[in-house]
Amino acid sequence: MKSKKSFALTDTLVWLGVAVLVFLVLVIVVPKLLGKGTAQASDFLSSAKDYDNDGIADYFDKCACVQGSDKYEGCNSDSETKEQAAVERETQCRETIKKAYEKK
Repeated sequence: MKSKKSFALTDTLVWLGVAVLVFLVLVIVVPKLLGKGTAQASDFLSSAKDYDNDGIADYFDKCACVQGSDKYEGCNSDSETKEQAAVERETQCRETIKKAYEKK
């Protein structure tokens, strides 16, 4: 019959082996998997359409037909995002953009 010390040593070595294995998986495998996802997301975002070429993708651009700044969410000024006329103009613009993309 083995002594309690040998069981404790064997148990410790098994847990140490499991810990090393988990560490290797976390350090080697996970970053490789995450790196692929990051690259795909970066490719997706860089290929996003920008009708007015202001550097803000149409999905996030509140004034997609007018070149604006990131500070004003793609519009020329903060007040332009709140005006009713701007909302109507933007609705018409989005329809124009949609038709332009459908033709391509």
